[in-house]
Amino acid sequence: MLLRRAILRVAGRRSLSDLVGPPDPVSHLRPVVYDSSSSFSFKPKLLNHPYSLAEFDNPERSVEDLELQYKLQRQQLDAFNHQFWFDANTRFEAAKASILEALPDHASPLDKEHALSQFYRQWLVQESERTDAYTAEWRKRLFGLILLGTRVQFQGLSRRVSSKAPLYAGAAIVVSSICGYLFMPSTPTRAAPTDPTAPLAVNHFTPTTVLANEVAGPDTKIITLKVNPDLVPTNFLRHPSASGCSSHSPIYSLFLKDSDIQVERPYTPLECADQEGKMRFWVKRYDKGEVGRWLHARKQGDVIELRGPVTTWDWSWRPNEEGWDEVVMISGGTGITPFYQFLHSMLASPAKSHGDRQTQYTLLHASKTPEELPPPSILDPLLKFSSECPDIFRIRLFVDSIPEDSPYVGNIPPSQVGRMGRAAIESSLNINNQNRSWLTTFWRKRPEQPQKRRLFLVCGPEPMVNAISGPYGRNYSQGDVGGILGGMGYTSKEVWKL
Repeated sequence: MLLRRAILRVAGRRSLSDLVGPPDPVSHLRPVVYDSSSSFSFKPKLLNHPYSLAEFDNPERSVEDLELQYKLQRQQLDAFNHQFWFDANTRFEAAKASILEALPDHASPLDKEHALSQFYRQWLVQESERTDAYTAEWRKRLFGLILLGTRVQFQGLSRRVSSKAPLYAGAAIVVSSICGYLFMPSTPTRAAPTDPTAPLAVNHFTPTTVLANEVAGPDTKIITLKVNPDLVPTNFLRHPSASGCSSHSPIYSLFLKDSDIQVERPYTPLECADQEGKMRFWVKRYDKGEVGRWLHARKQGDVIELRGPVTTWDWSWRPNEEGWDEVVMISGGTGITPFYQFLHSMLASPAKSHGDRQTQYTLLHASKTPEELPPPSILDPLLKFSSECPDIFRIRLFVDSIPEDSPYVGNIPPSQVGRMGRAAIESSLNINNQNRSWLTTFWRKRPEQPQKRRLFLVCGPEPMVNAISGPYGRNYSQGDVGGILGGMGYTSKEVWKL
């Protein structure tokens, strides 16, 4: 980096951009080498000056003085930031090492993971006040630095356009107000509280008890939780007269919290809570997923805090005045859970769920191997529903491959071996594109729309969602429709990514 900077100077093409160095091995922060304005020169050693220029009498501060003061404060803020994290990480690593050294030599990896999990939780509690104080001071200094930088810029402009100085001053006030809103909140943010007596809601956590934690496949378990049924809102409660929530009700998810490290993740229950307050979750354990690993380690009688329910899907988000002829649900892995929650509401009385006009529902589900298909407790009711009511519900399974040594060979539900591609989707939906000539495909910007009114709901691992319907937008917004469905001519009016 420094060599590049020297080369640019020698070449007479000095960069106006700030340069970022490699991360510090302890604080993990990247140092910034700031470039200087060509209109102002200073000696680097001045930036190490311990005093503020505001301490000296100078009623008419020049732009150069203000710029130097800005550079001083900028460097001091960087040093303050680095020093805090250098100290915090040094103490953290020392405490972590002492925990590991205290374990017996025969400690298993699971013992180490449990000990570190407890340590992380204690560390977060121990350091909370120190971190809050650092954050408040950092915001205060950053806010002052932004104000000073704004003043430098507008004072320089006022020299050249003195007649418009009031306009720039007003703009500076607006910028300062925005910065104050962003960096100086009135109260520090806190985690949602725990309330064991209030009804289930998004703004607080509710304790639940683990009733069962059963292996359901490679790296997956079905976890059954129980909450006080009096705390379950009516819209999330399963009534005895129906197998699930009412048809076309929203699909709900809940946030489950890892109490050791105070981190939450959203999970979709397989059904709404029953009359006893029981809920089931199909949870996969990922190597780098702390919450999933923590949930897999829970035992009967343990407490898990959750908050919600949160609406994952509502039918009003993609309305169709004439009704949908077919709703196509495409899922991968545990992404089947929201669709199972919805379909579960139709298992008991499918005819009653649809009224006079029946919409057909199709579920296309993909897994890497037969072992990773949903367990029988999830798959069997769907296969039975499809067999008994084929005019209402169809299901088709896909597996990428079947290993020769797989115990599931010859003992799995009817599945298509191979990835779920466009041809497989069109075949599953009985879309016939054989009459399209290559000239039509070449000249048309979009393939011809099928006549059926279809709604697509997609849920699964991100690579699969990208391939089927295009990537999510910023912050997991819907984004544009691409992938296979985009190539088939469907738009955002007909596609929703869960």
